[in-house]
Amino acid sequence: MIHIIRHKEYDFEIPSGYCTCEVGKLFKGGRDNINALNPVINELTGIYDVWKNYDDVFVGFCHYHRFFTKDGETLGFKQAVKELSNHDIILAFPVVYPDVSIRGSLERDFREDLFTFNKYMDLLYEAEPGLKEYFDVNTFHPRNMFFTDRPTLNGYCEWLFNLIIPIAERFQREDYYKYPHYYSRMIGFISERLLTYYVKSRELDFTYLPYKEF
Repeated sequence: MIHIIRHKEYDFEIPSGYCTCEVGKLFKGGRDNINALNPVINELTGIYDVWKNYDDVFVGFCHYHRFFTKDGETLGFKQAVKELSNHDIILAFPVVYPDVSIRGSLERDFREDLFTFNKYMDLLYEAEPGLKEYFDVNTFHPRNMFFTDRPTLNGYCEWLFNLIIPIAERFQREDYYKYPHYYSRMIGFISERLLTYYVKSRELDFTYLPYKEF
């Protein structure tokens, strides 16, 4: 199944092989979840929900306004499984910064409070030292969009959420409420870059596809 993560309503027809995954104010609760962290880590709360509460053999994630495409058309579930047949994971088409590193781009985004940004980057580096070198490169696969099998999802989510939940909870306690909306999502934007690190550091075989926004 490909899960469409949404925090607001939408009015288009859901393609076959897709289902919705509500987060934020739309989340209905009643199962293992970290939805309280949605204001700071965004769609990652939906990925956690699917990891903990669904048993899909093949699983993917897109957004209510972003879908993978193949040959200009929305990627179908059977197409995704076929694309995955020779790979461990499908990622979104990469972002390449021509003049700055991944960290440098985030420093520009959060330039009005580099003290807080640096504090949380240091926490990530302490927990996963390999991230320091990774954030100095200039390419990553964005949007927390991917398609993979259950074992690969389990490995990634186990690593990711053990890493970021304590950091996100600390950010929410200490810093979140002083920020306007964009800065309150600092940890979410940093964490979006972690999928690429995990895939490459674990030497997973990957391919990527474009995506459309609407």
